[in-house]
Amino acid sequence: MQTPLHDLVIPQVCKAAFYEKTRAPADVDSVQFLDVPVIQPLEGQVIVKMRYSSLNPVDWKLMSGAPPGWGHDLPFVLGYDVAGTVVALGEGVTHLRVGHEVFGVNWGDGSHKVEGGPSGGCFKEYATMSAKVLSLRPPELWAVKAAAVSLAGTTAYQAVAQHMDVKKKDKVLILGGSGAVGQLAIQMAKELGAWVATTCSSRTADFVKKIAQPDLIIDYNEQNWYKMQELDNLDSIFATFGDITTFQHAEYKLKDEGRYVSNSDCDAPVALIPKDKHLKYHAFFCLSNNTEHQDVLANLIVGGKLNQVICEEFPFTEAGVKCIIEKQLSNTSMGKNVIKFD
Repeated sequence: MQTPLHDLVIPQVCKAAFYEKTRAPADVDSVQFLDVPVIQPLEGQVIVKMRYSSLNPVDWKLMSGAPPGWGHDLPFVLGYDVAGTVVALGEGVTHLRVGHEVFGVNWGDGSHKVEGGPSGGCFKEYATMSAKVLSLRPPELWAVKAAAVSLAGTTAYQAVAQHMDVKKKDKVLILGGSGAVGQLAIQMAKELGAWVATTCSSRTADFVKKIAQPDLIIDYNEQNWYKMQELDNLDSIFATFGDITTFQHAEYKLKDEGRYVSNSDCDAPVALIPKDKHLKYHAFFCLSNNTEHQDVLANLIVGGKLNQVICEEFPFTEAGVKCIIEKQLSNTSMGKNVIKFD
C-alpha cells in the first residue's frame, strides 16, 4: 500500500509526547506535549509519518521507573506501536520506499537496553526508526488495527507459537484473558487446536467469551485456578500477569515436560526459579522484533482468524495523550486504546 508522493511533506519540527523524569507511581502530569525536531534518518533508518499508535503497559511501567535494569534514555518519547507512512529513507534501506504504508513495533533489538538501539518514540507526528522493525501494511488491514495489534500481538504470538509451542489438543491455561495480550493469545491457541482455559473477572467474562471464545473461564475473584482439578496436567501455562509465586503454583499444575511462559515478570531473578522440577521449559520473556511475525498477525486479522478489539480512540493532542494514559492506568479497558494522528 502506497500514499501519493505529493501528500508527503516533512516539517522541521513536530509535536511529541515525552517525559524527562520517571515518577513512581506513573503520573500523567510528568508527560510534556511540545514541538521537537524531526530527526533525520541515519543509515538503515526511515522517517514514518504516524497515523496511529497505541499505549501498552510497558509505557507506564517505564514512566514509573520500572522494571529495574531496563535502560532508556531521557527524555523519552512514549509509544511503541507504529502505523504510518514512510516519508524519508536513510542510506541502505532497500525493502521500503517513500510512500509505503507500514506497521510494526519500535522495540530496538529486543534487549531493551540503551545500547539496543532506538525504542519507543512513536507518540510523535514524524518518528524516526530502524527500517528493520517495519512490515508493509496490506490494504485490507486498517491502520488502527495494525497499530493496536503490533506489540500485544507479537508478544502473544511469540508466547503461544514459539515458547509454548502449542499443538492440536494441547491443554492450555492463559492467565489474564481480558488483557490485550491475553485476548489474542487465547484466539491463537484456539486456532492451533488447543483446549484453552483463562482467568478474568466477572466484569469482563462476557467480553472474553464473545471475543476470544475460550473453553473455560475462571473468575479469579471466586476461584483459585491452582486449586482446580480441571486444570491438572496442563501442557502449558501463559501468565500475562503474576510473579514468582505464580510460577510456583503453576509448576504443580503442569504435566511432565510442561511449559511455563510469562511476560509479566521479565526481570525475575533466575535464582528463584526451581531447577529440580519436571518442567521441560520455562521462560520469562520480552518480545523480540520480528517482521515475519508481524506479517502473520496481518494475515490472521485480514483472514478473519484474529479479532483485534479497539476500546477507544484518542486524538494526538495534549489532552488526548493524558486521557489515554489515565484510561490505561484505570485498568478498565476492554480492547486496545489507540492514538489517532490525523
